[in-house]
Amino acid sequence: MSPTRLRLTPERVTFTVAVVILLALAGAIVYLWIQPRQPPSVTVAMIGDVRLVGSQRYLTGEVRNGGDETAEAVQVIGELTIDGEVVAAGEQFIDFLSGGETEEIVFIFDRAAPEAETSLRVASYKSP
Repeated sequence: MSPTRLRLTPERVTFTVAVVILLALAGAIVYLWIQPRQPPSVTVAMIGDVRLVGSQRYLTGEVRNGGDETAEAVQVIGELTIDGEVVAAGEQFIDFLSGGETEEIVFIFDRAAPEAETSLRVASYKSP
């Protein structure tokens, strides 16, 4: 065997492996690109009980994006109502929430009235 023949075999093997890797990478990109994507689906739920500490009421919630795409500028509103009247409200913004991601938030209200009702809701979000 000539030295040229010996050198060509490793070069061919290396070239073949490189081509296989590039084809696999291109195939993976195409596969991910054609997959159906669900738009953002942002929800909020209270976690645990409302804590009363001194004259303050702590309301903990979990914001979740159930979709595949990212939600930006998520606005969550917390309200404290007594006898159907909103006596305190607050809002929090989450810059972005990736698909399937969760974020914990806490609202603190000045009133600790035991008869007060609390609620959390997602007011808006931006879909990029």
